[in-house]
Amino acid sequence: MGAPMAGPSGGLLAAESCRAGALGFVAAGHLHDLTALNAEIAVFREKAPPDAPLCIGFIGHSSLKDADGWDRFQRVLKEHKPDVVQFFAPAITVNAAGKSNVDMAHEYAAKVIAQVGSVKDGVEALEAGVDCLIAQGSEAGGHGLRRELGSGTLPLASQLVLVAADSYPNVPVLAAGGIMDGRGVAAALALGCDGAVLGTRLWASQEAKGKDSYKALLVAASSCDDVIRTTVFDHIQNEYFSTPWPEPYDSLGALRNATSDAWDGRPSELHKEFKDANSSLVSDYRKADMEGNTDIAPVLGGQGVGEIVSIDTAFGIITRINIEAMDTIRSMQGLLQG
Repeated sequence: MGAPMAGPSGGLLAAESCRAGALGFVAAGHLHDLTALNAEIAVFREKAPPDAPLCIGFIGHSSLKDADGWDRFQRVLKEHKPDVVQFFAPAITVNAAGKSNVDMAHEYAAKVIAQVGSVKDGVEALEAGVDCLIAQGSEAGGHGLRRELGSGTLPLASQLVLVAADSYPNVPVLAAGGIMDGRGVAAALALGCDGAVLGTRLWASQEAKGKDSYKALLVAASSCDDVIRTTVFDHIQNEYFSTPWPEPYDSLGALRNATSDAWDGRPSELHKEFKDANSSLVSDYRKADMEGNTDIAPVLGGQGVGEIVSIDTAFGIITRINIEAMDTIRSMQGLLQG
């Protein structure tokens, strides 16, 4: 599955992912701009195979924060009839009338995938009736649980596989976070997962939307040491963002830079800086974010970026990963013979 990354995951990336046999997602993000979402869905319809399922990903805390958001969500369901919707941060949301996002999606015959970062949230999603779980580990790029609250991809996926198998045997579990190649997919399958989610690896594709200069930095990153999960970027951005990220999801997996080096692990000092009338930290950061100055603003990416050596087509990436996964599984048979 291709992760519904707000920004990079448009209609073309989703279509090419489907063409390669994966589940491709169009990101609705905060669901503020229906016109833009409609345009990306139109691209998907034009470029994807005729039988490809339409899959749309939403950010829970912002897209369904009020009655207007619920109305927009229902309009998307009614107009586009997606086959699958995915929710995250949080995965389960309930409106004023007591109806959950899962129930509303099911009313329009859409399957629901919940991305969670803890066993507790996974159990809540299963009890809410979701059709699939994504176990997002702390190695993932982009937003996720704070590092003191999250778990590694493999331990979390392993636990959720057991939880689902015990009481919800028909609910697939996918692993997300730090999976860049077929070996990672094979590892997820060995734990009992039904598949894997590619985020950063597909961000570094030709069809992903976004700045080429940002993608180039993913290629240039040499190892997991170049990636950090931190609240620093969100704390600064929340000072001016119209949709601030709430706890415990205000944590980014991103490439290390001068901002994270200066402020990670210093939340008290950072918030004192915000109150300093003479400080230009927030304004400098906002300008850097607008201009693409990655020494200050973040480039989202997960651990394992050192395995990305080029910007390839989504079709090529997924095809190669499938072949690598099968080769890895076959090679493991030799251990049994030994």
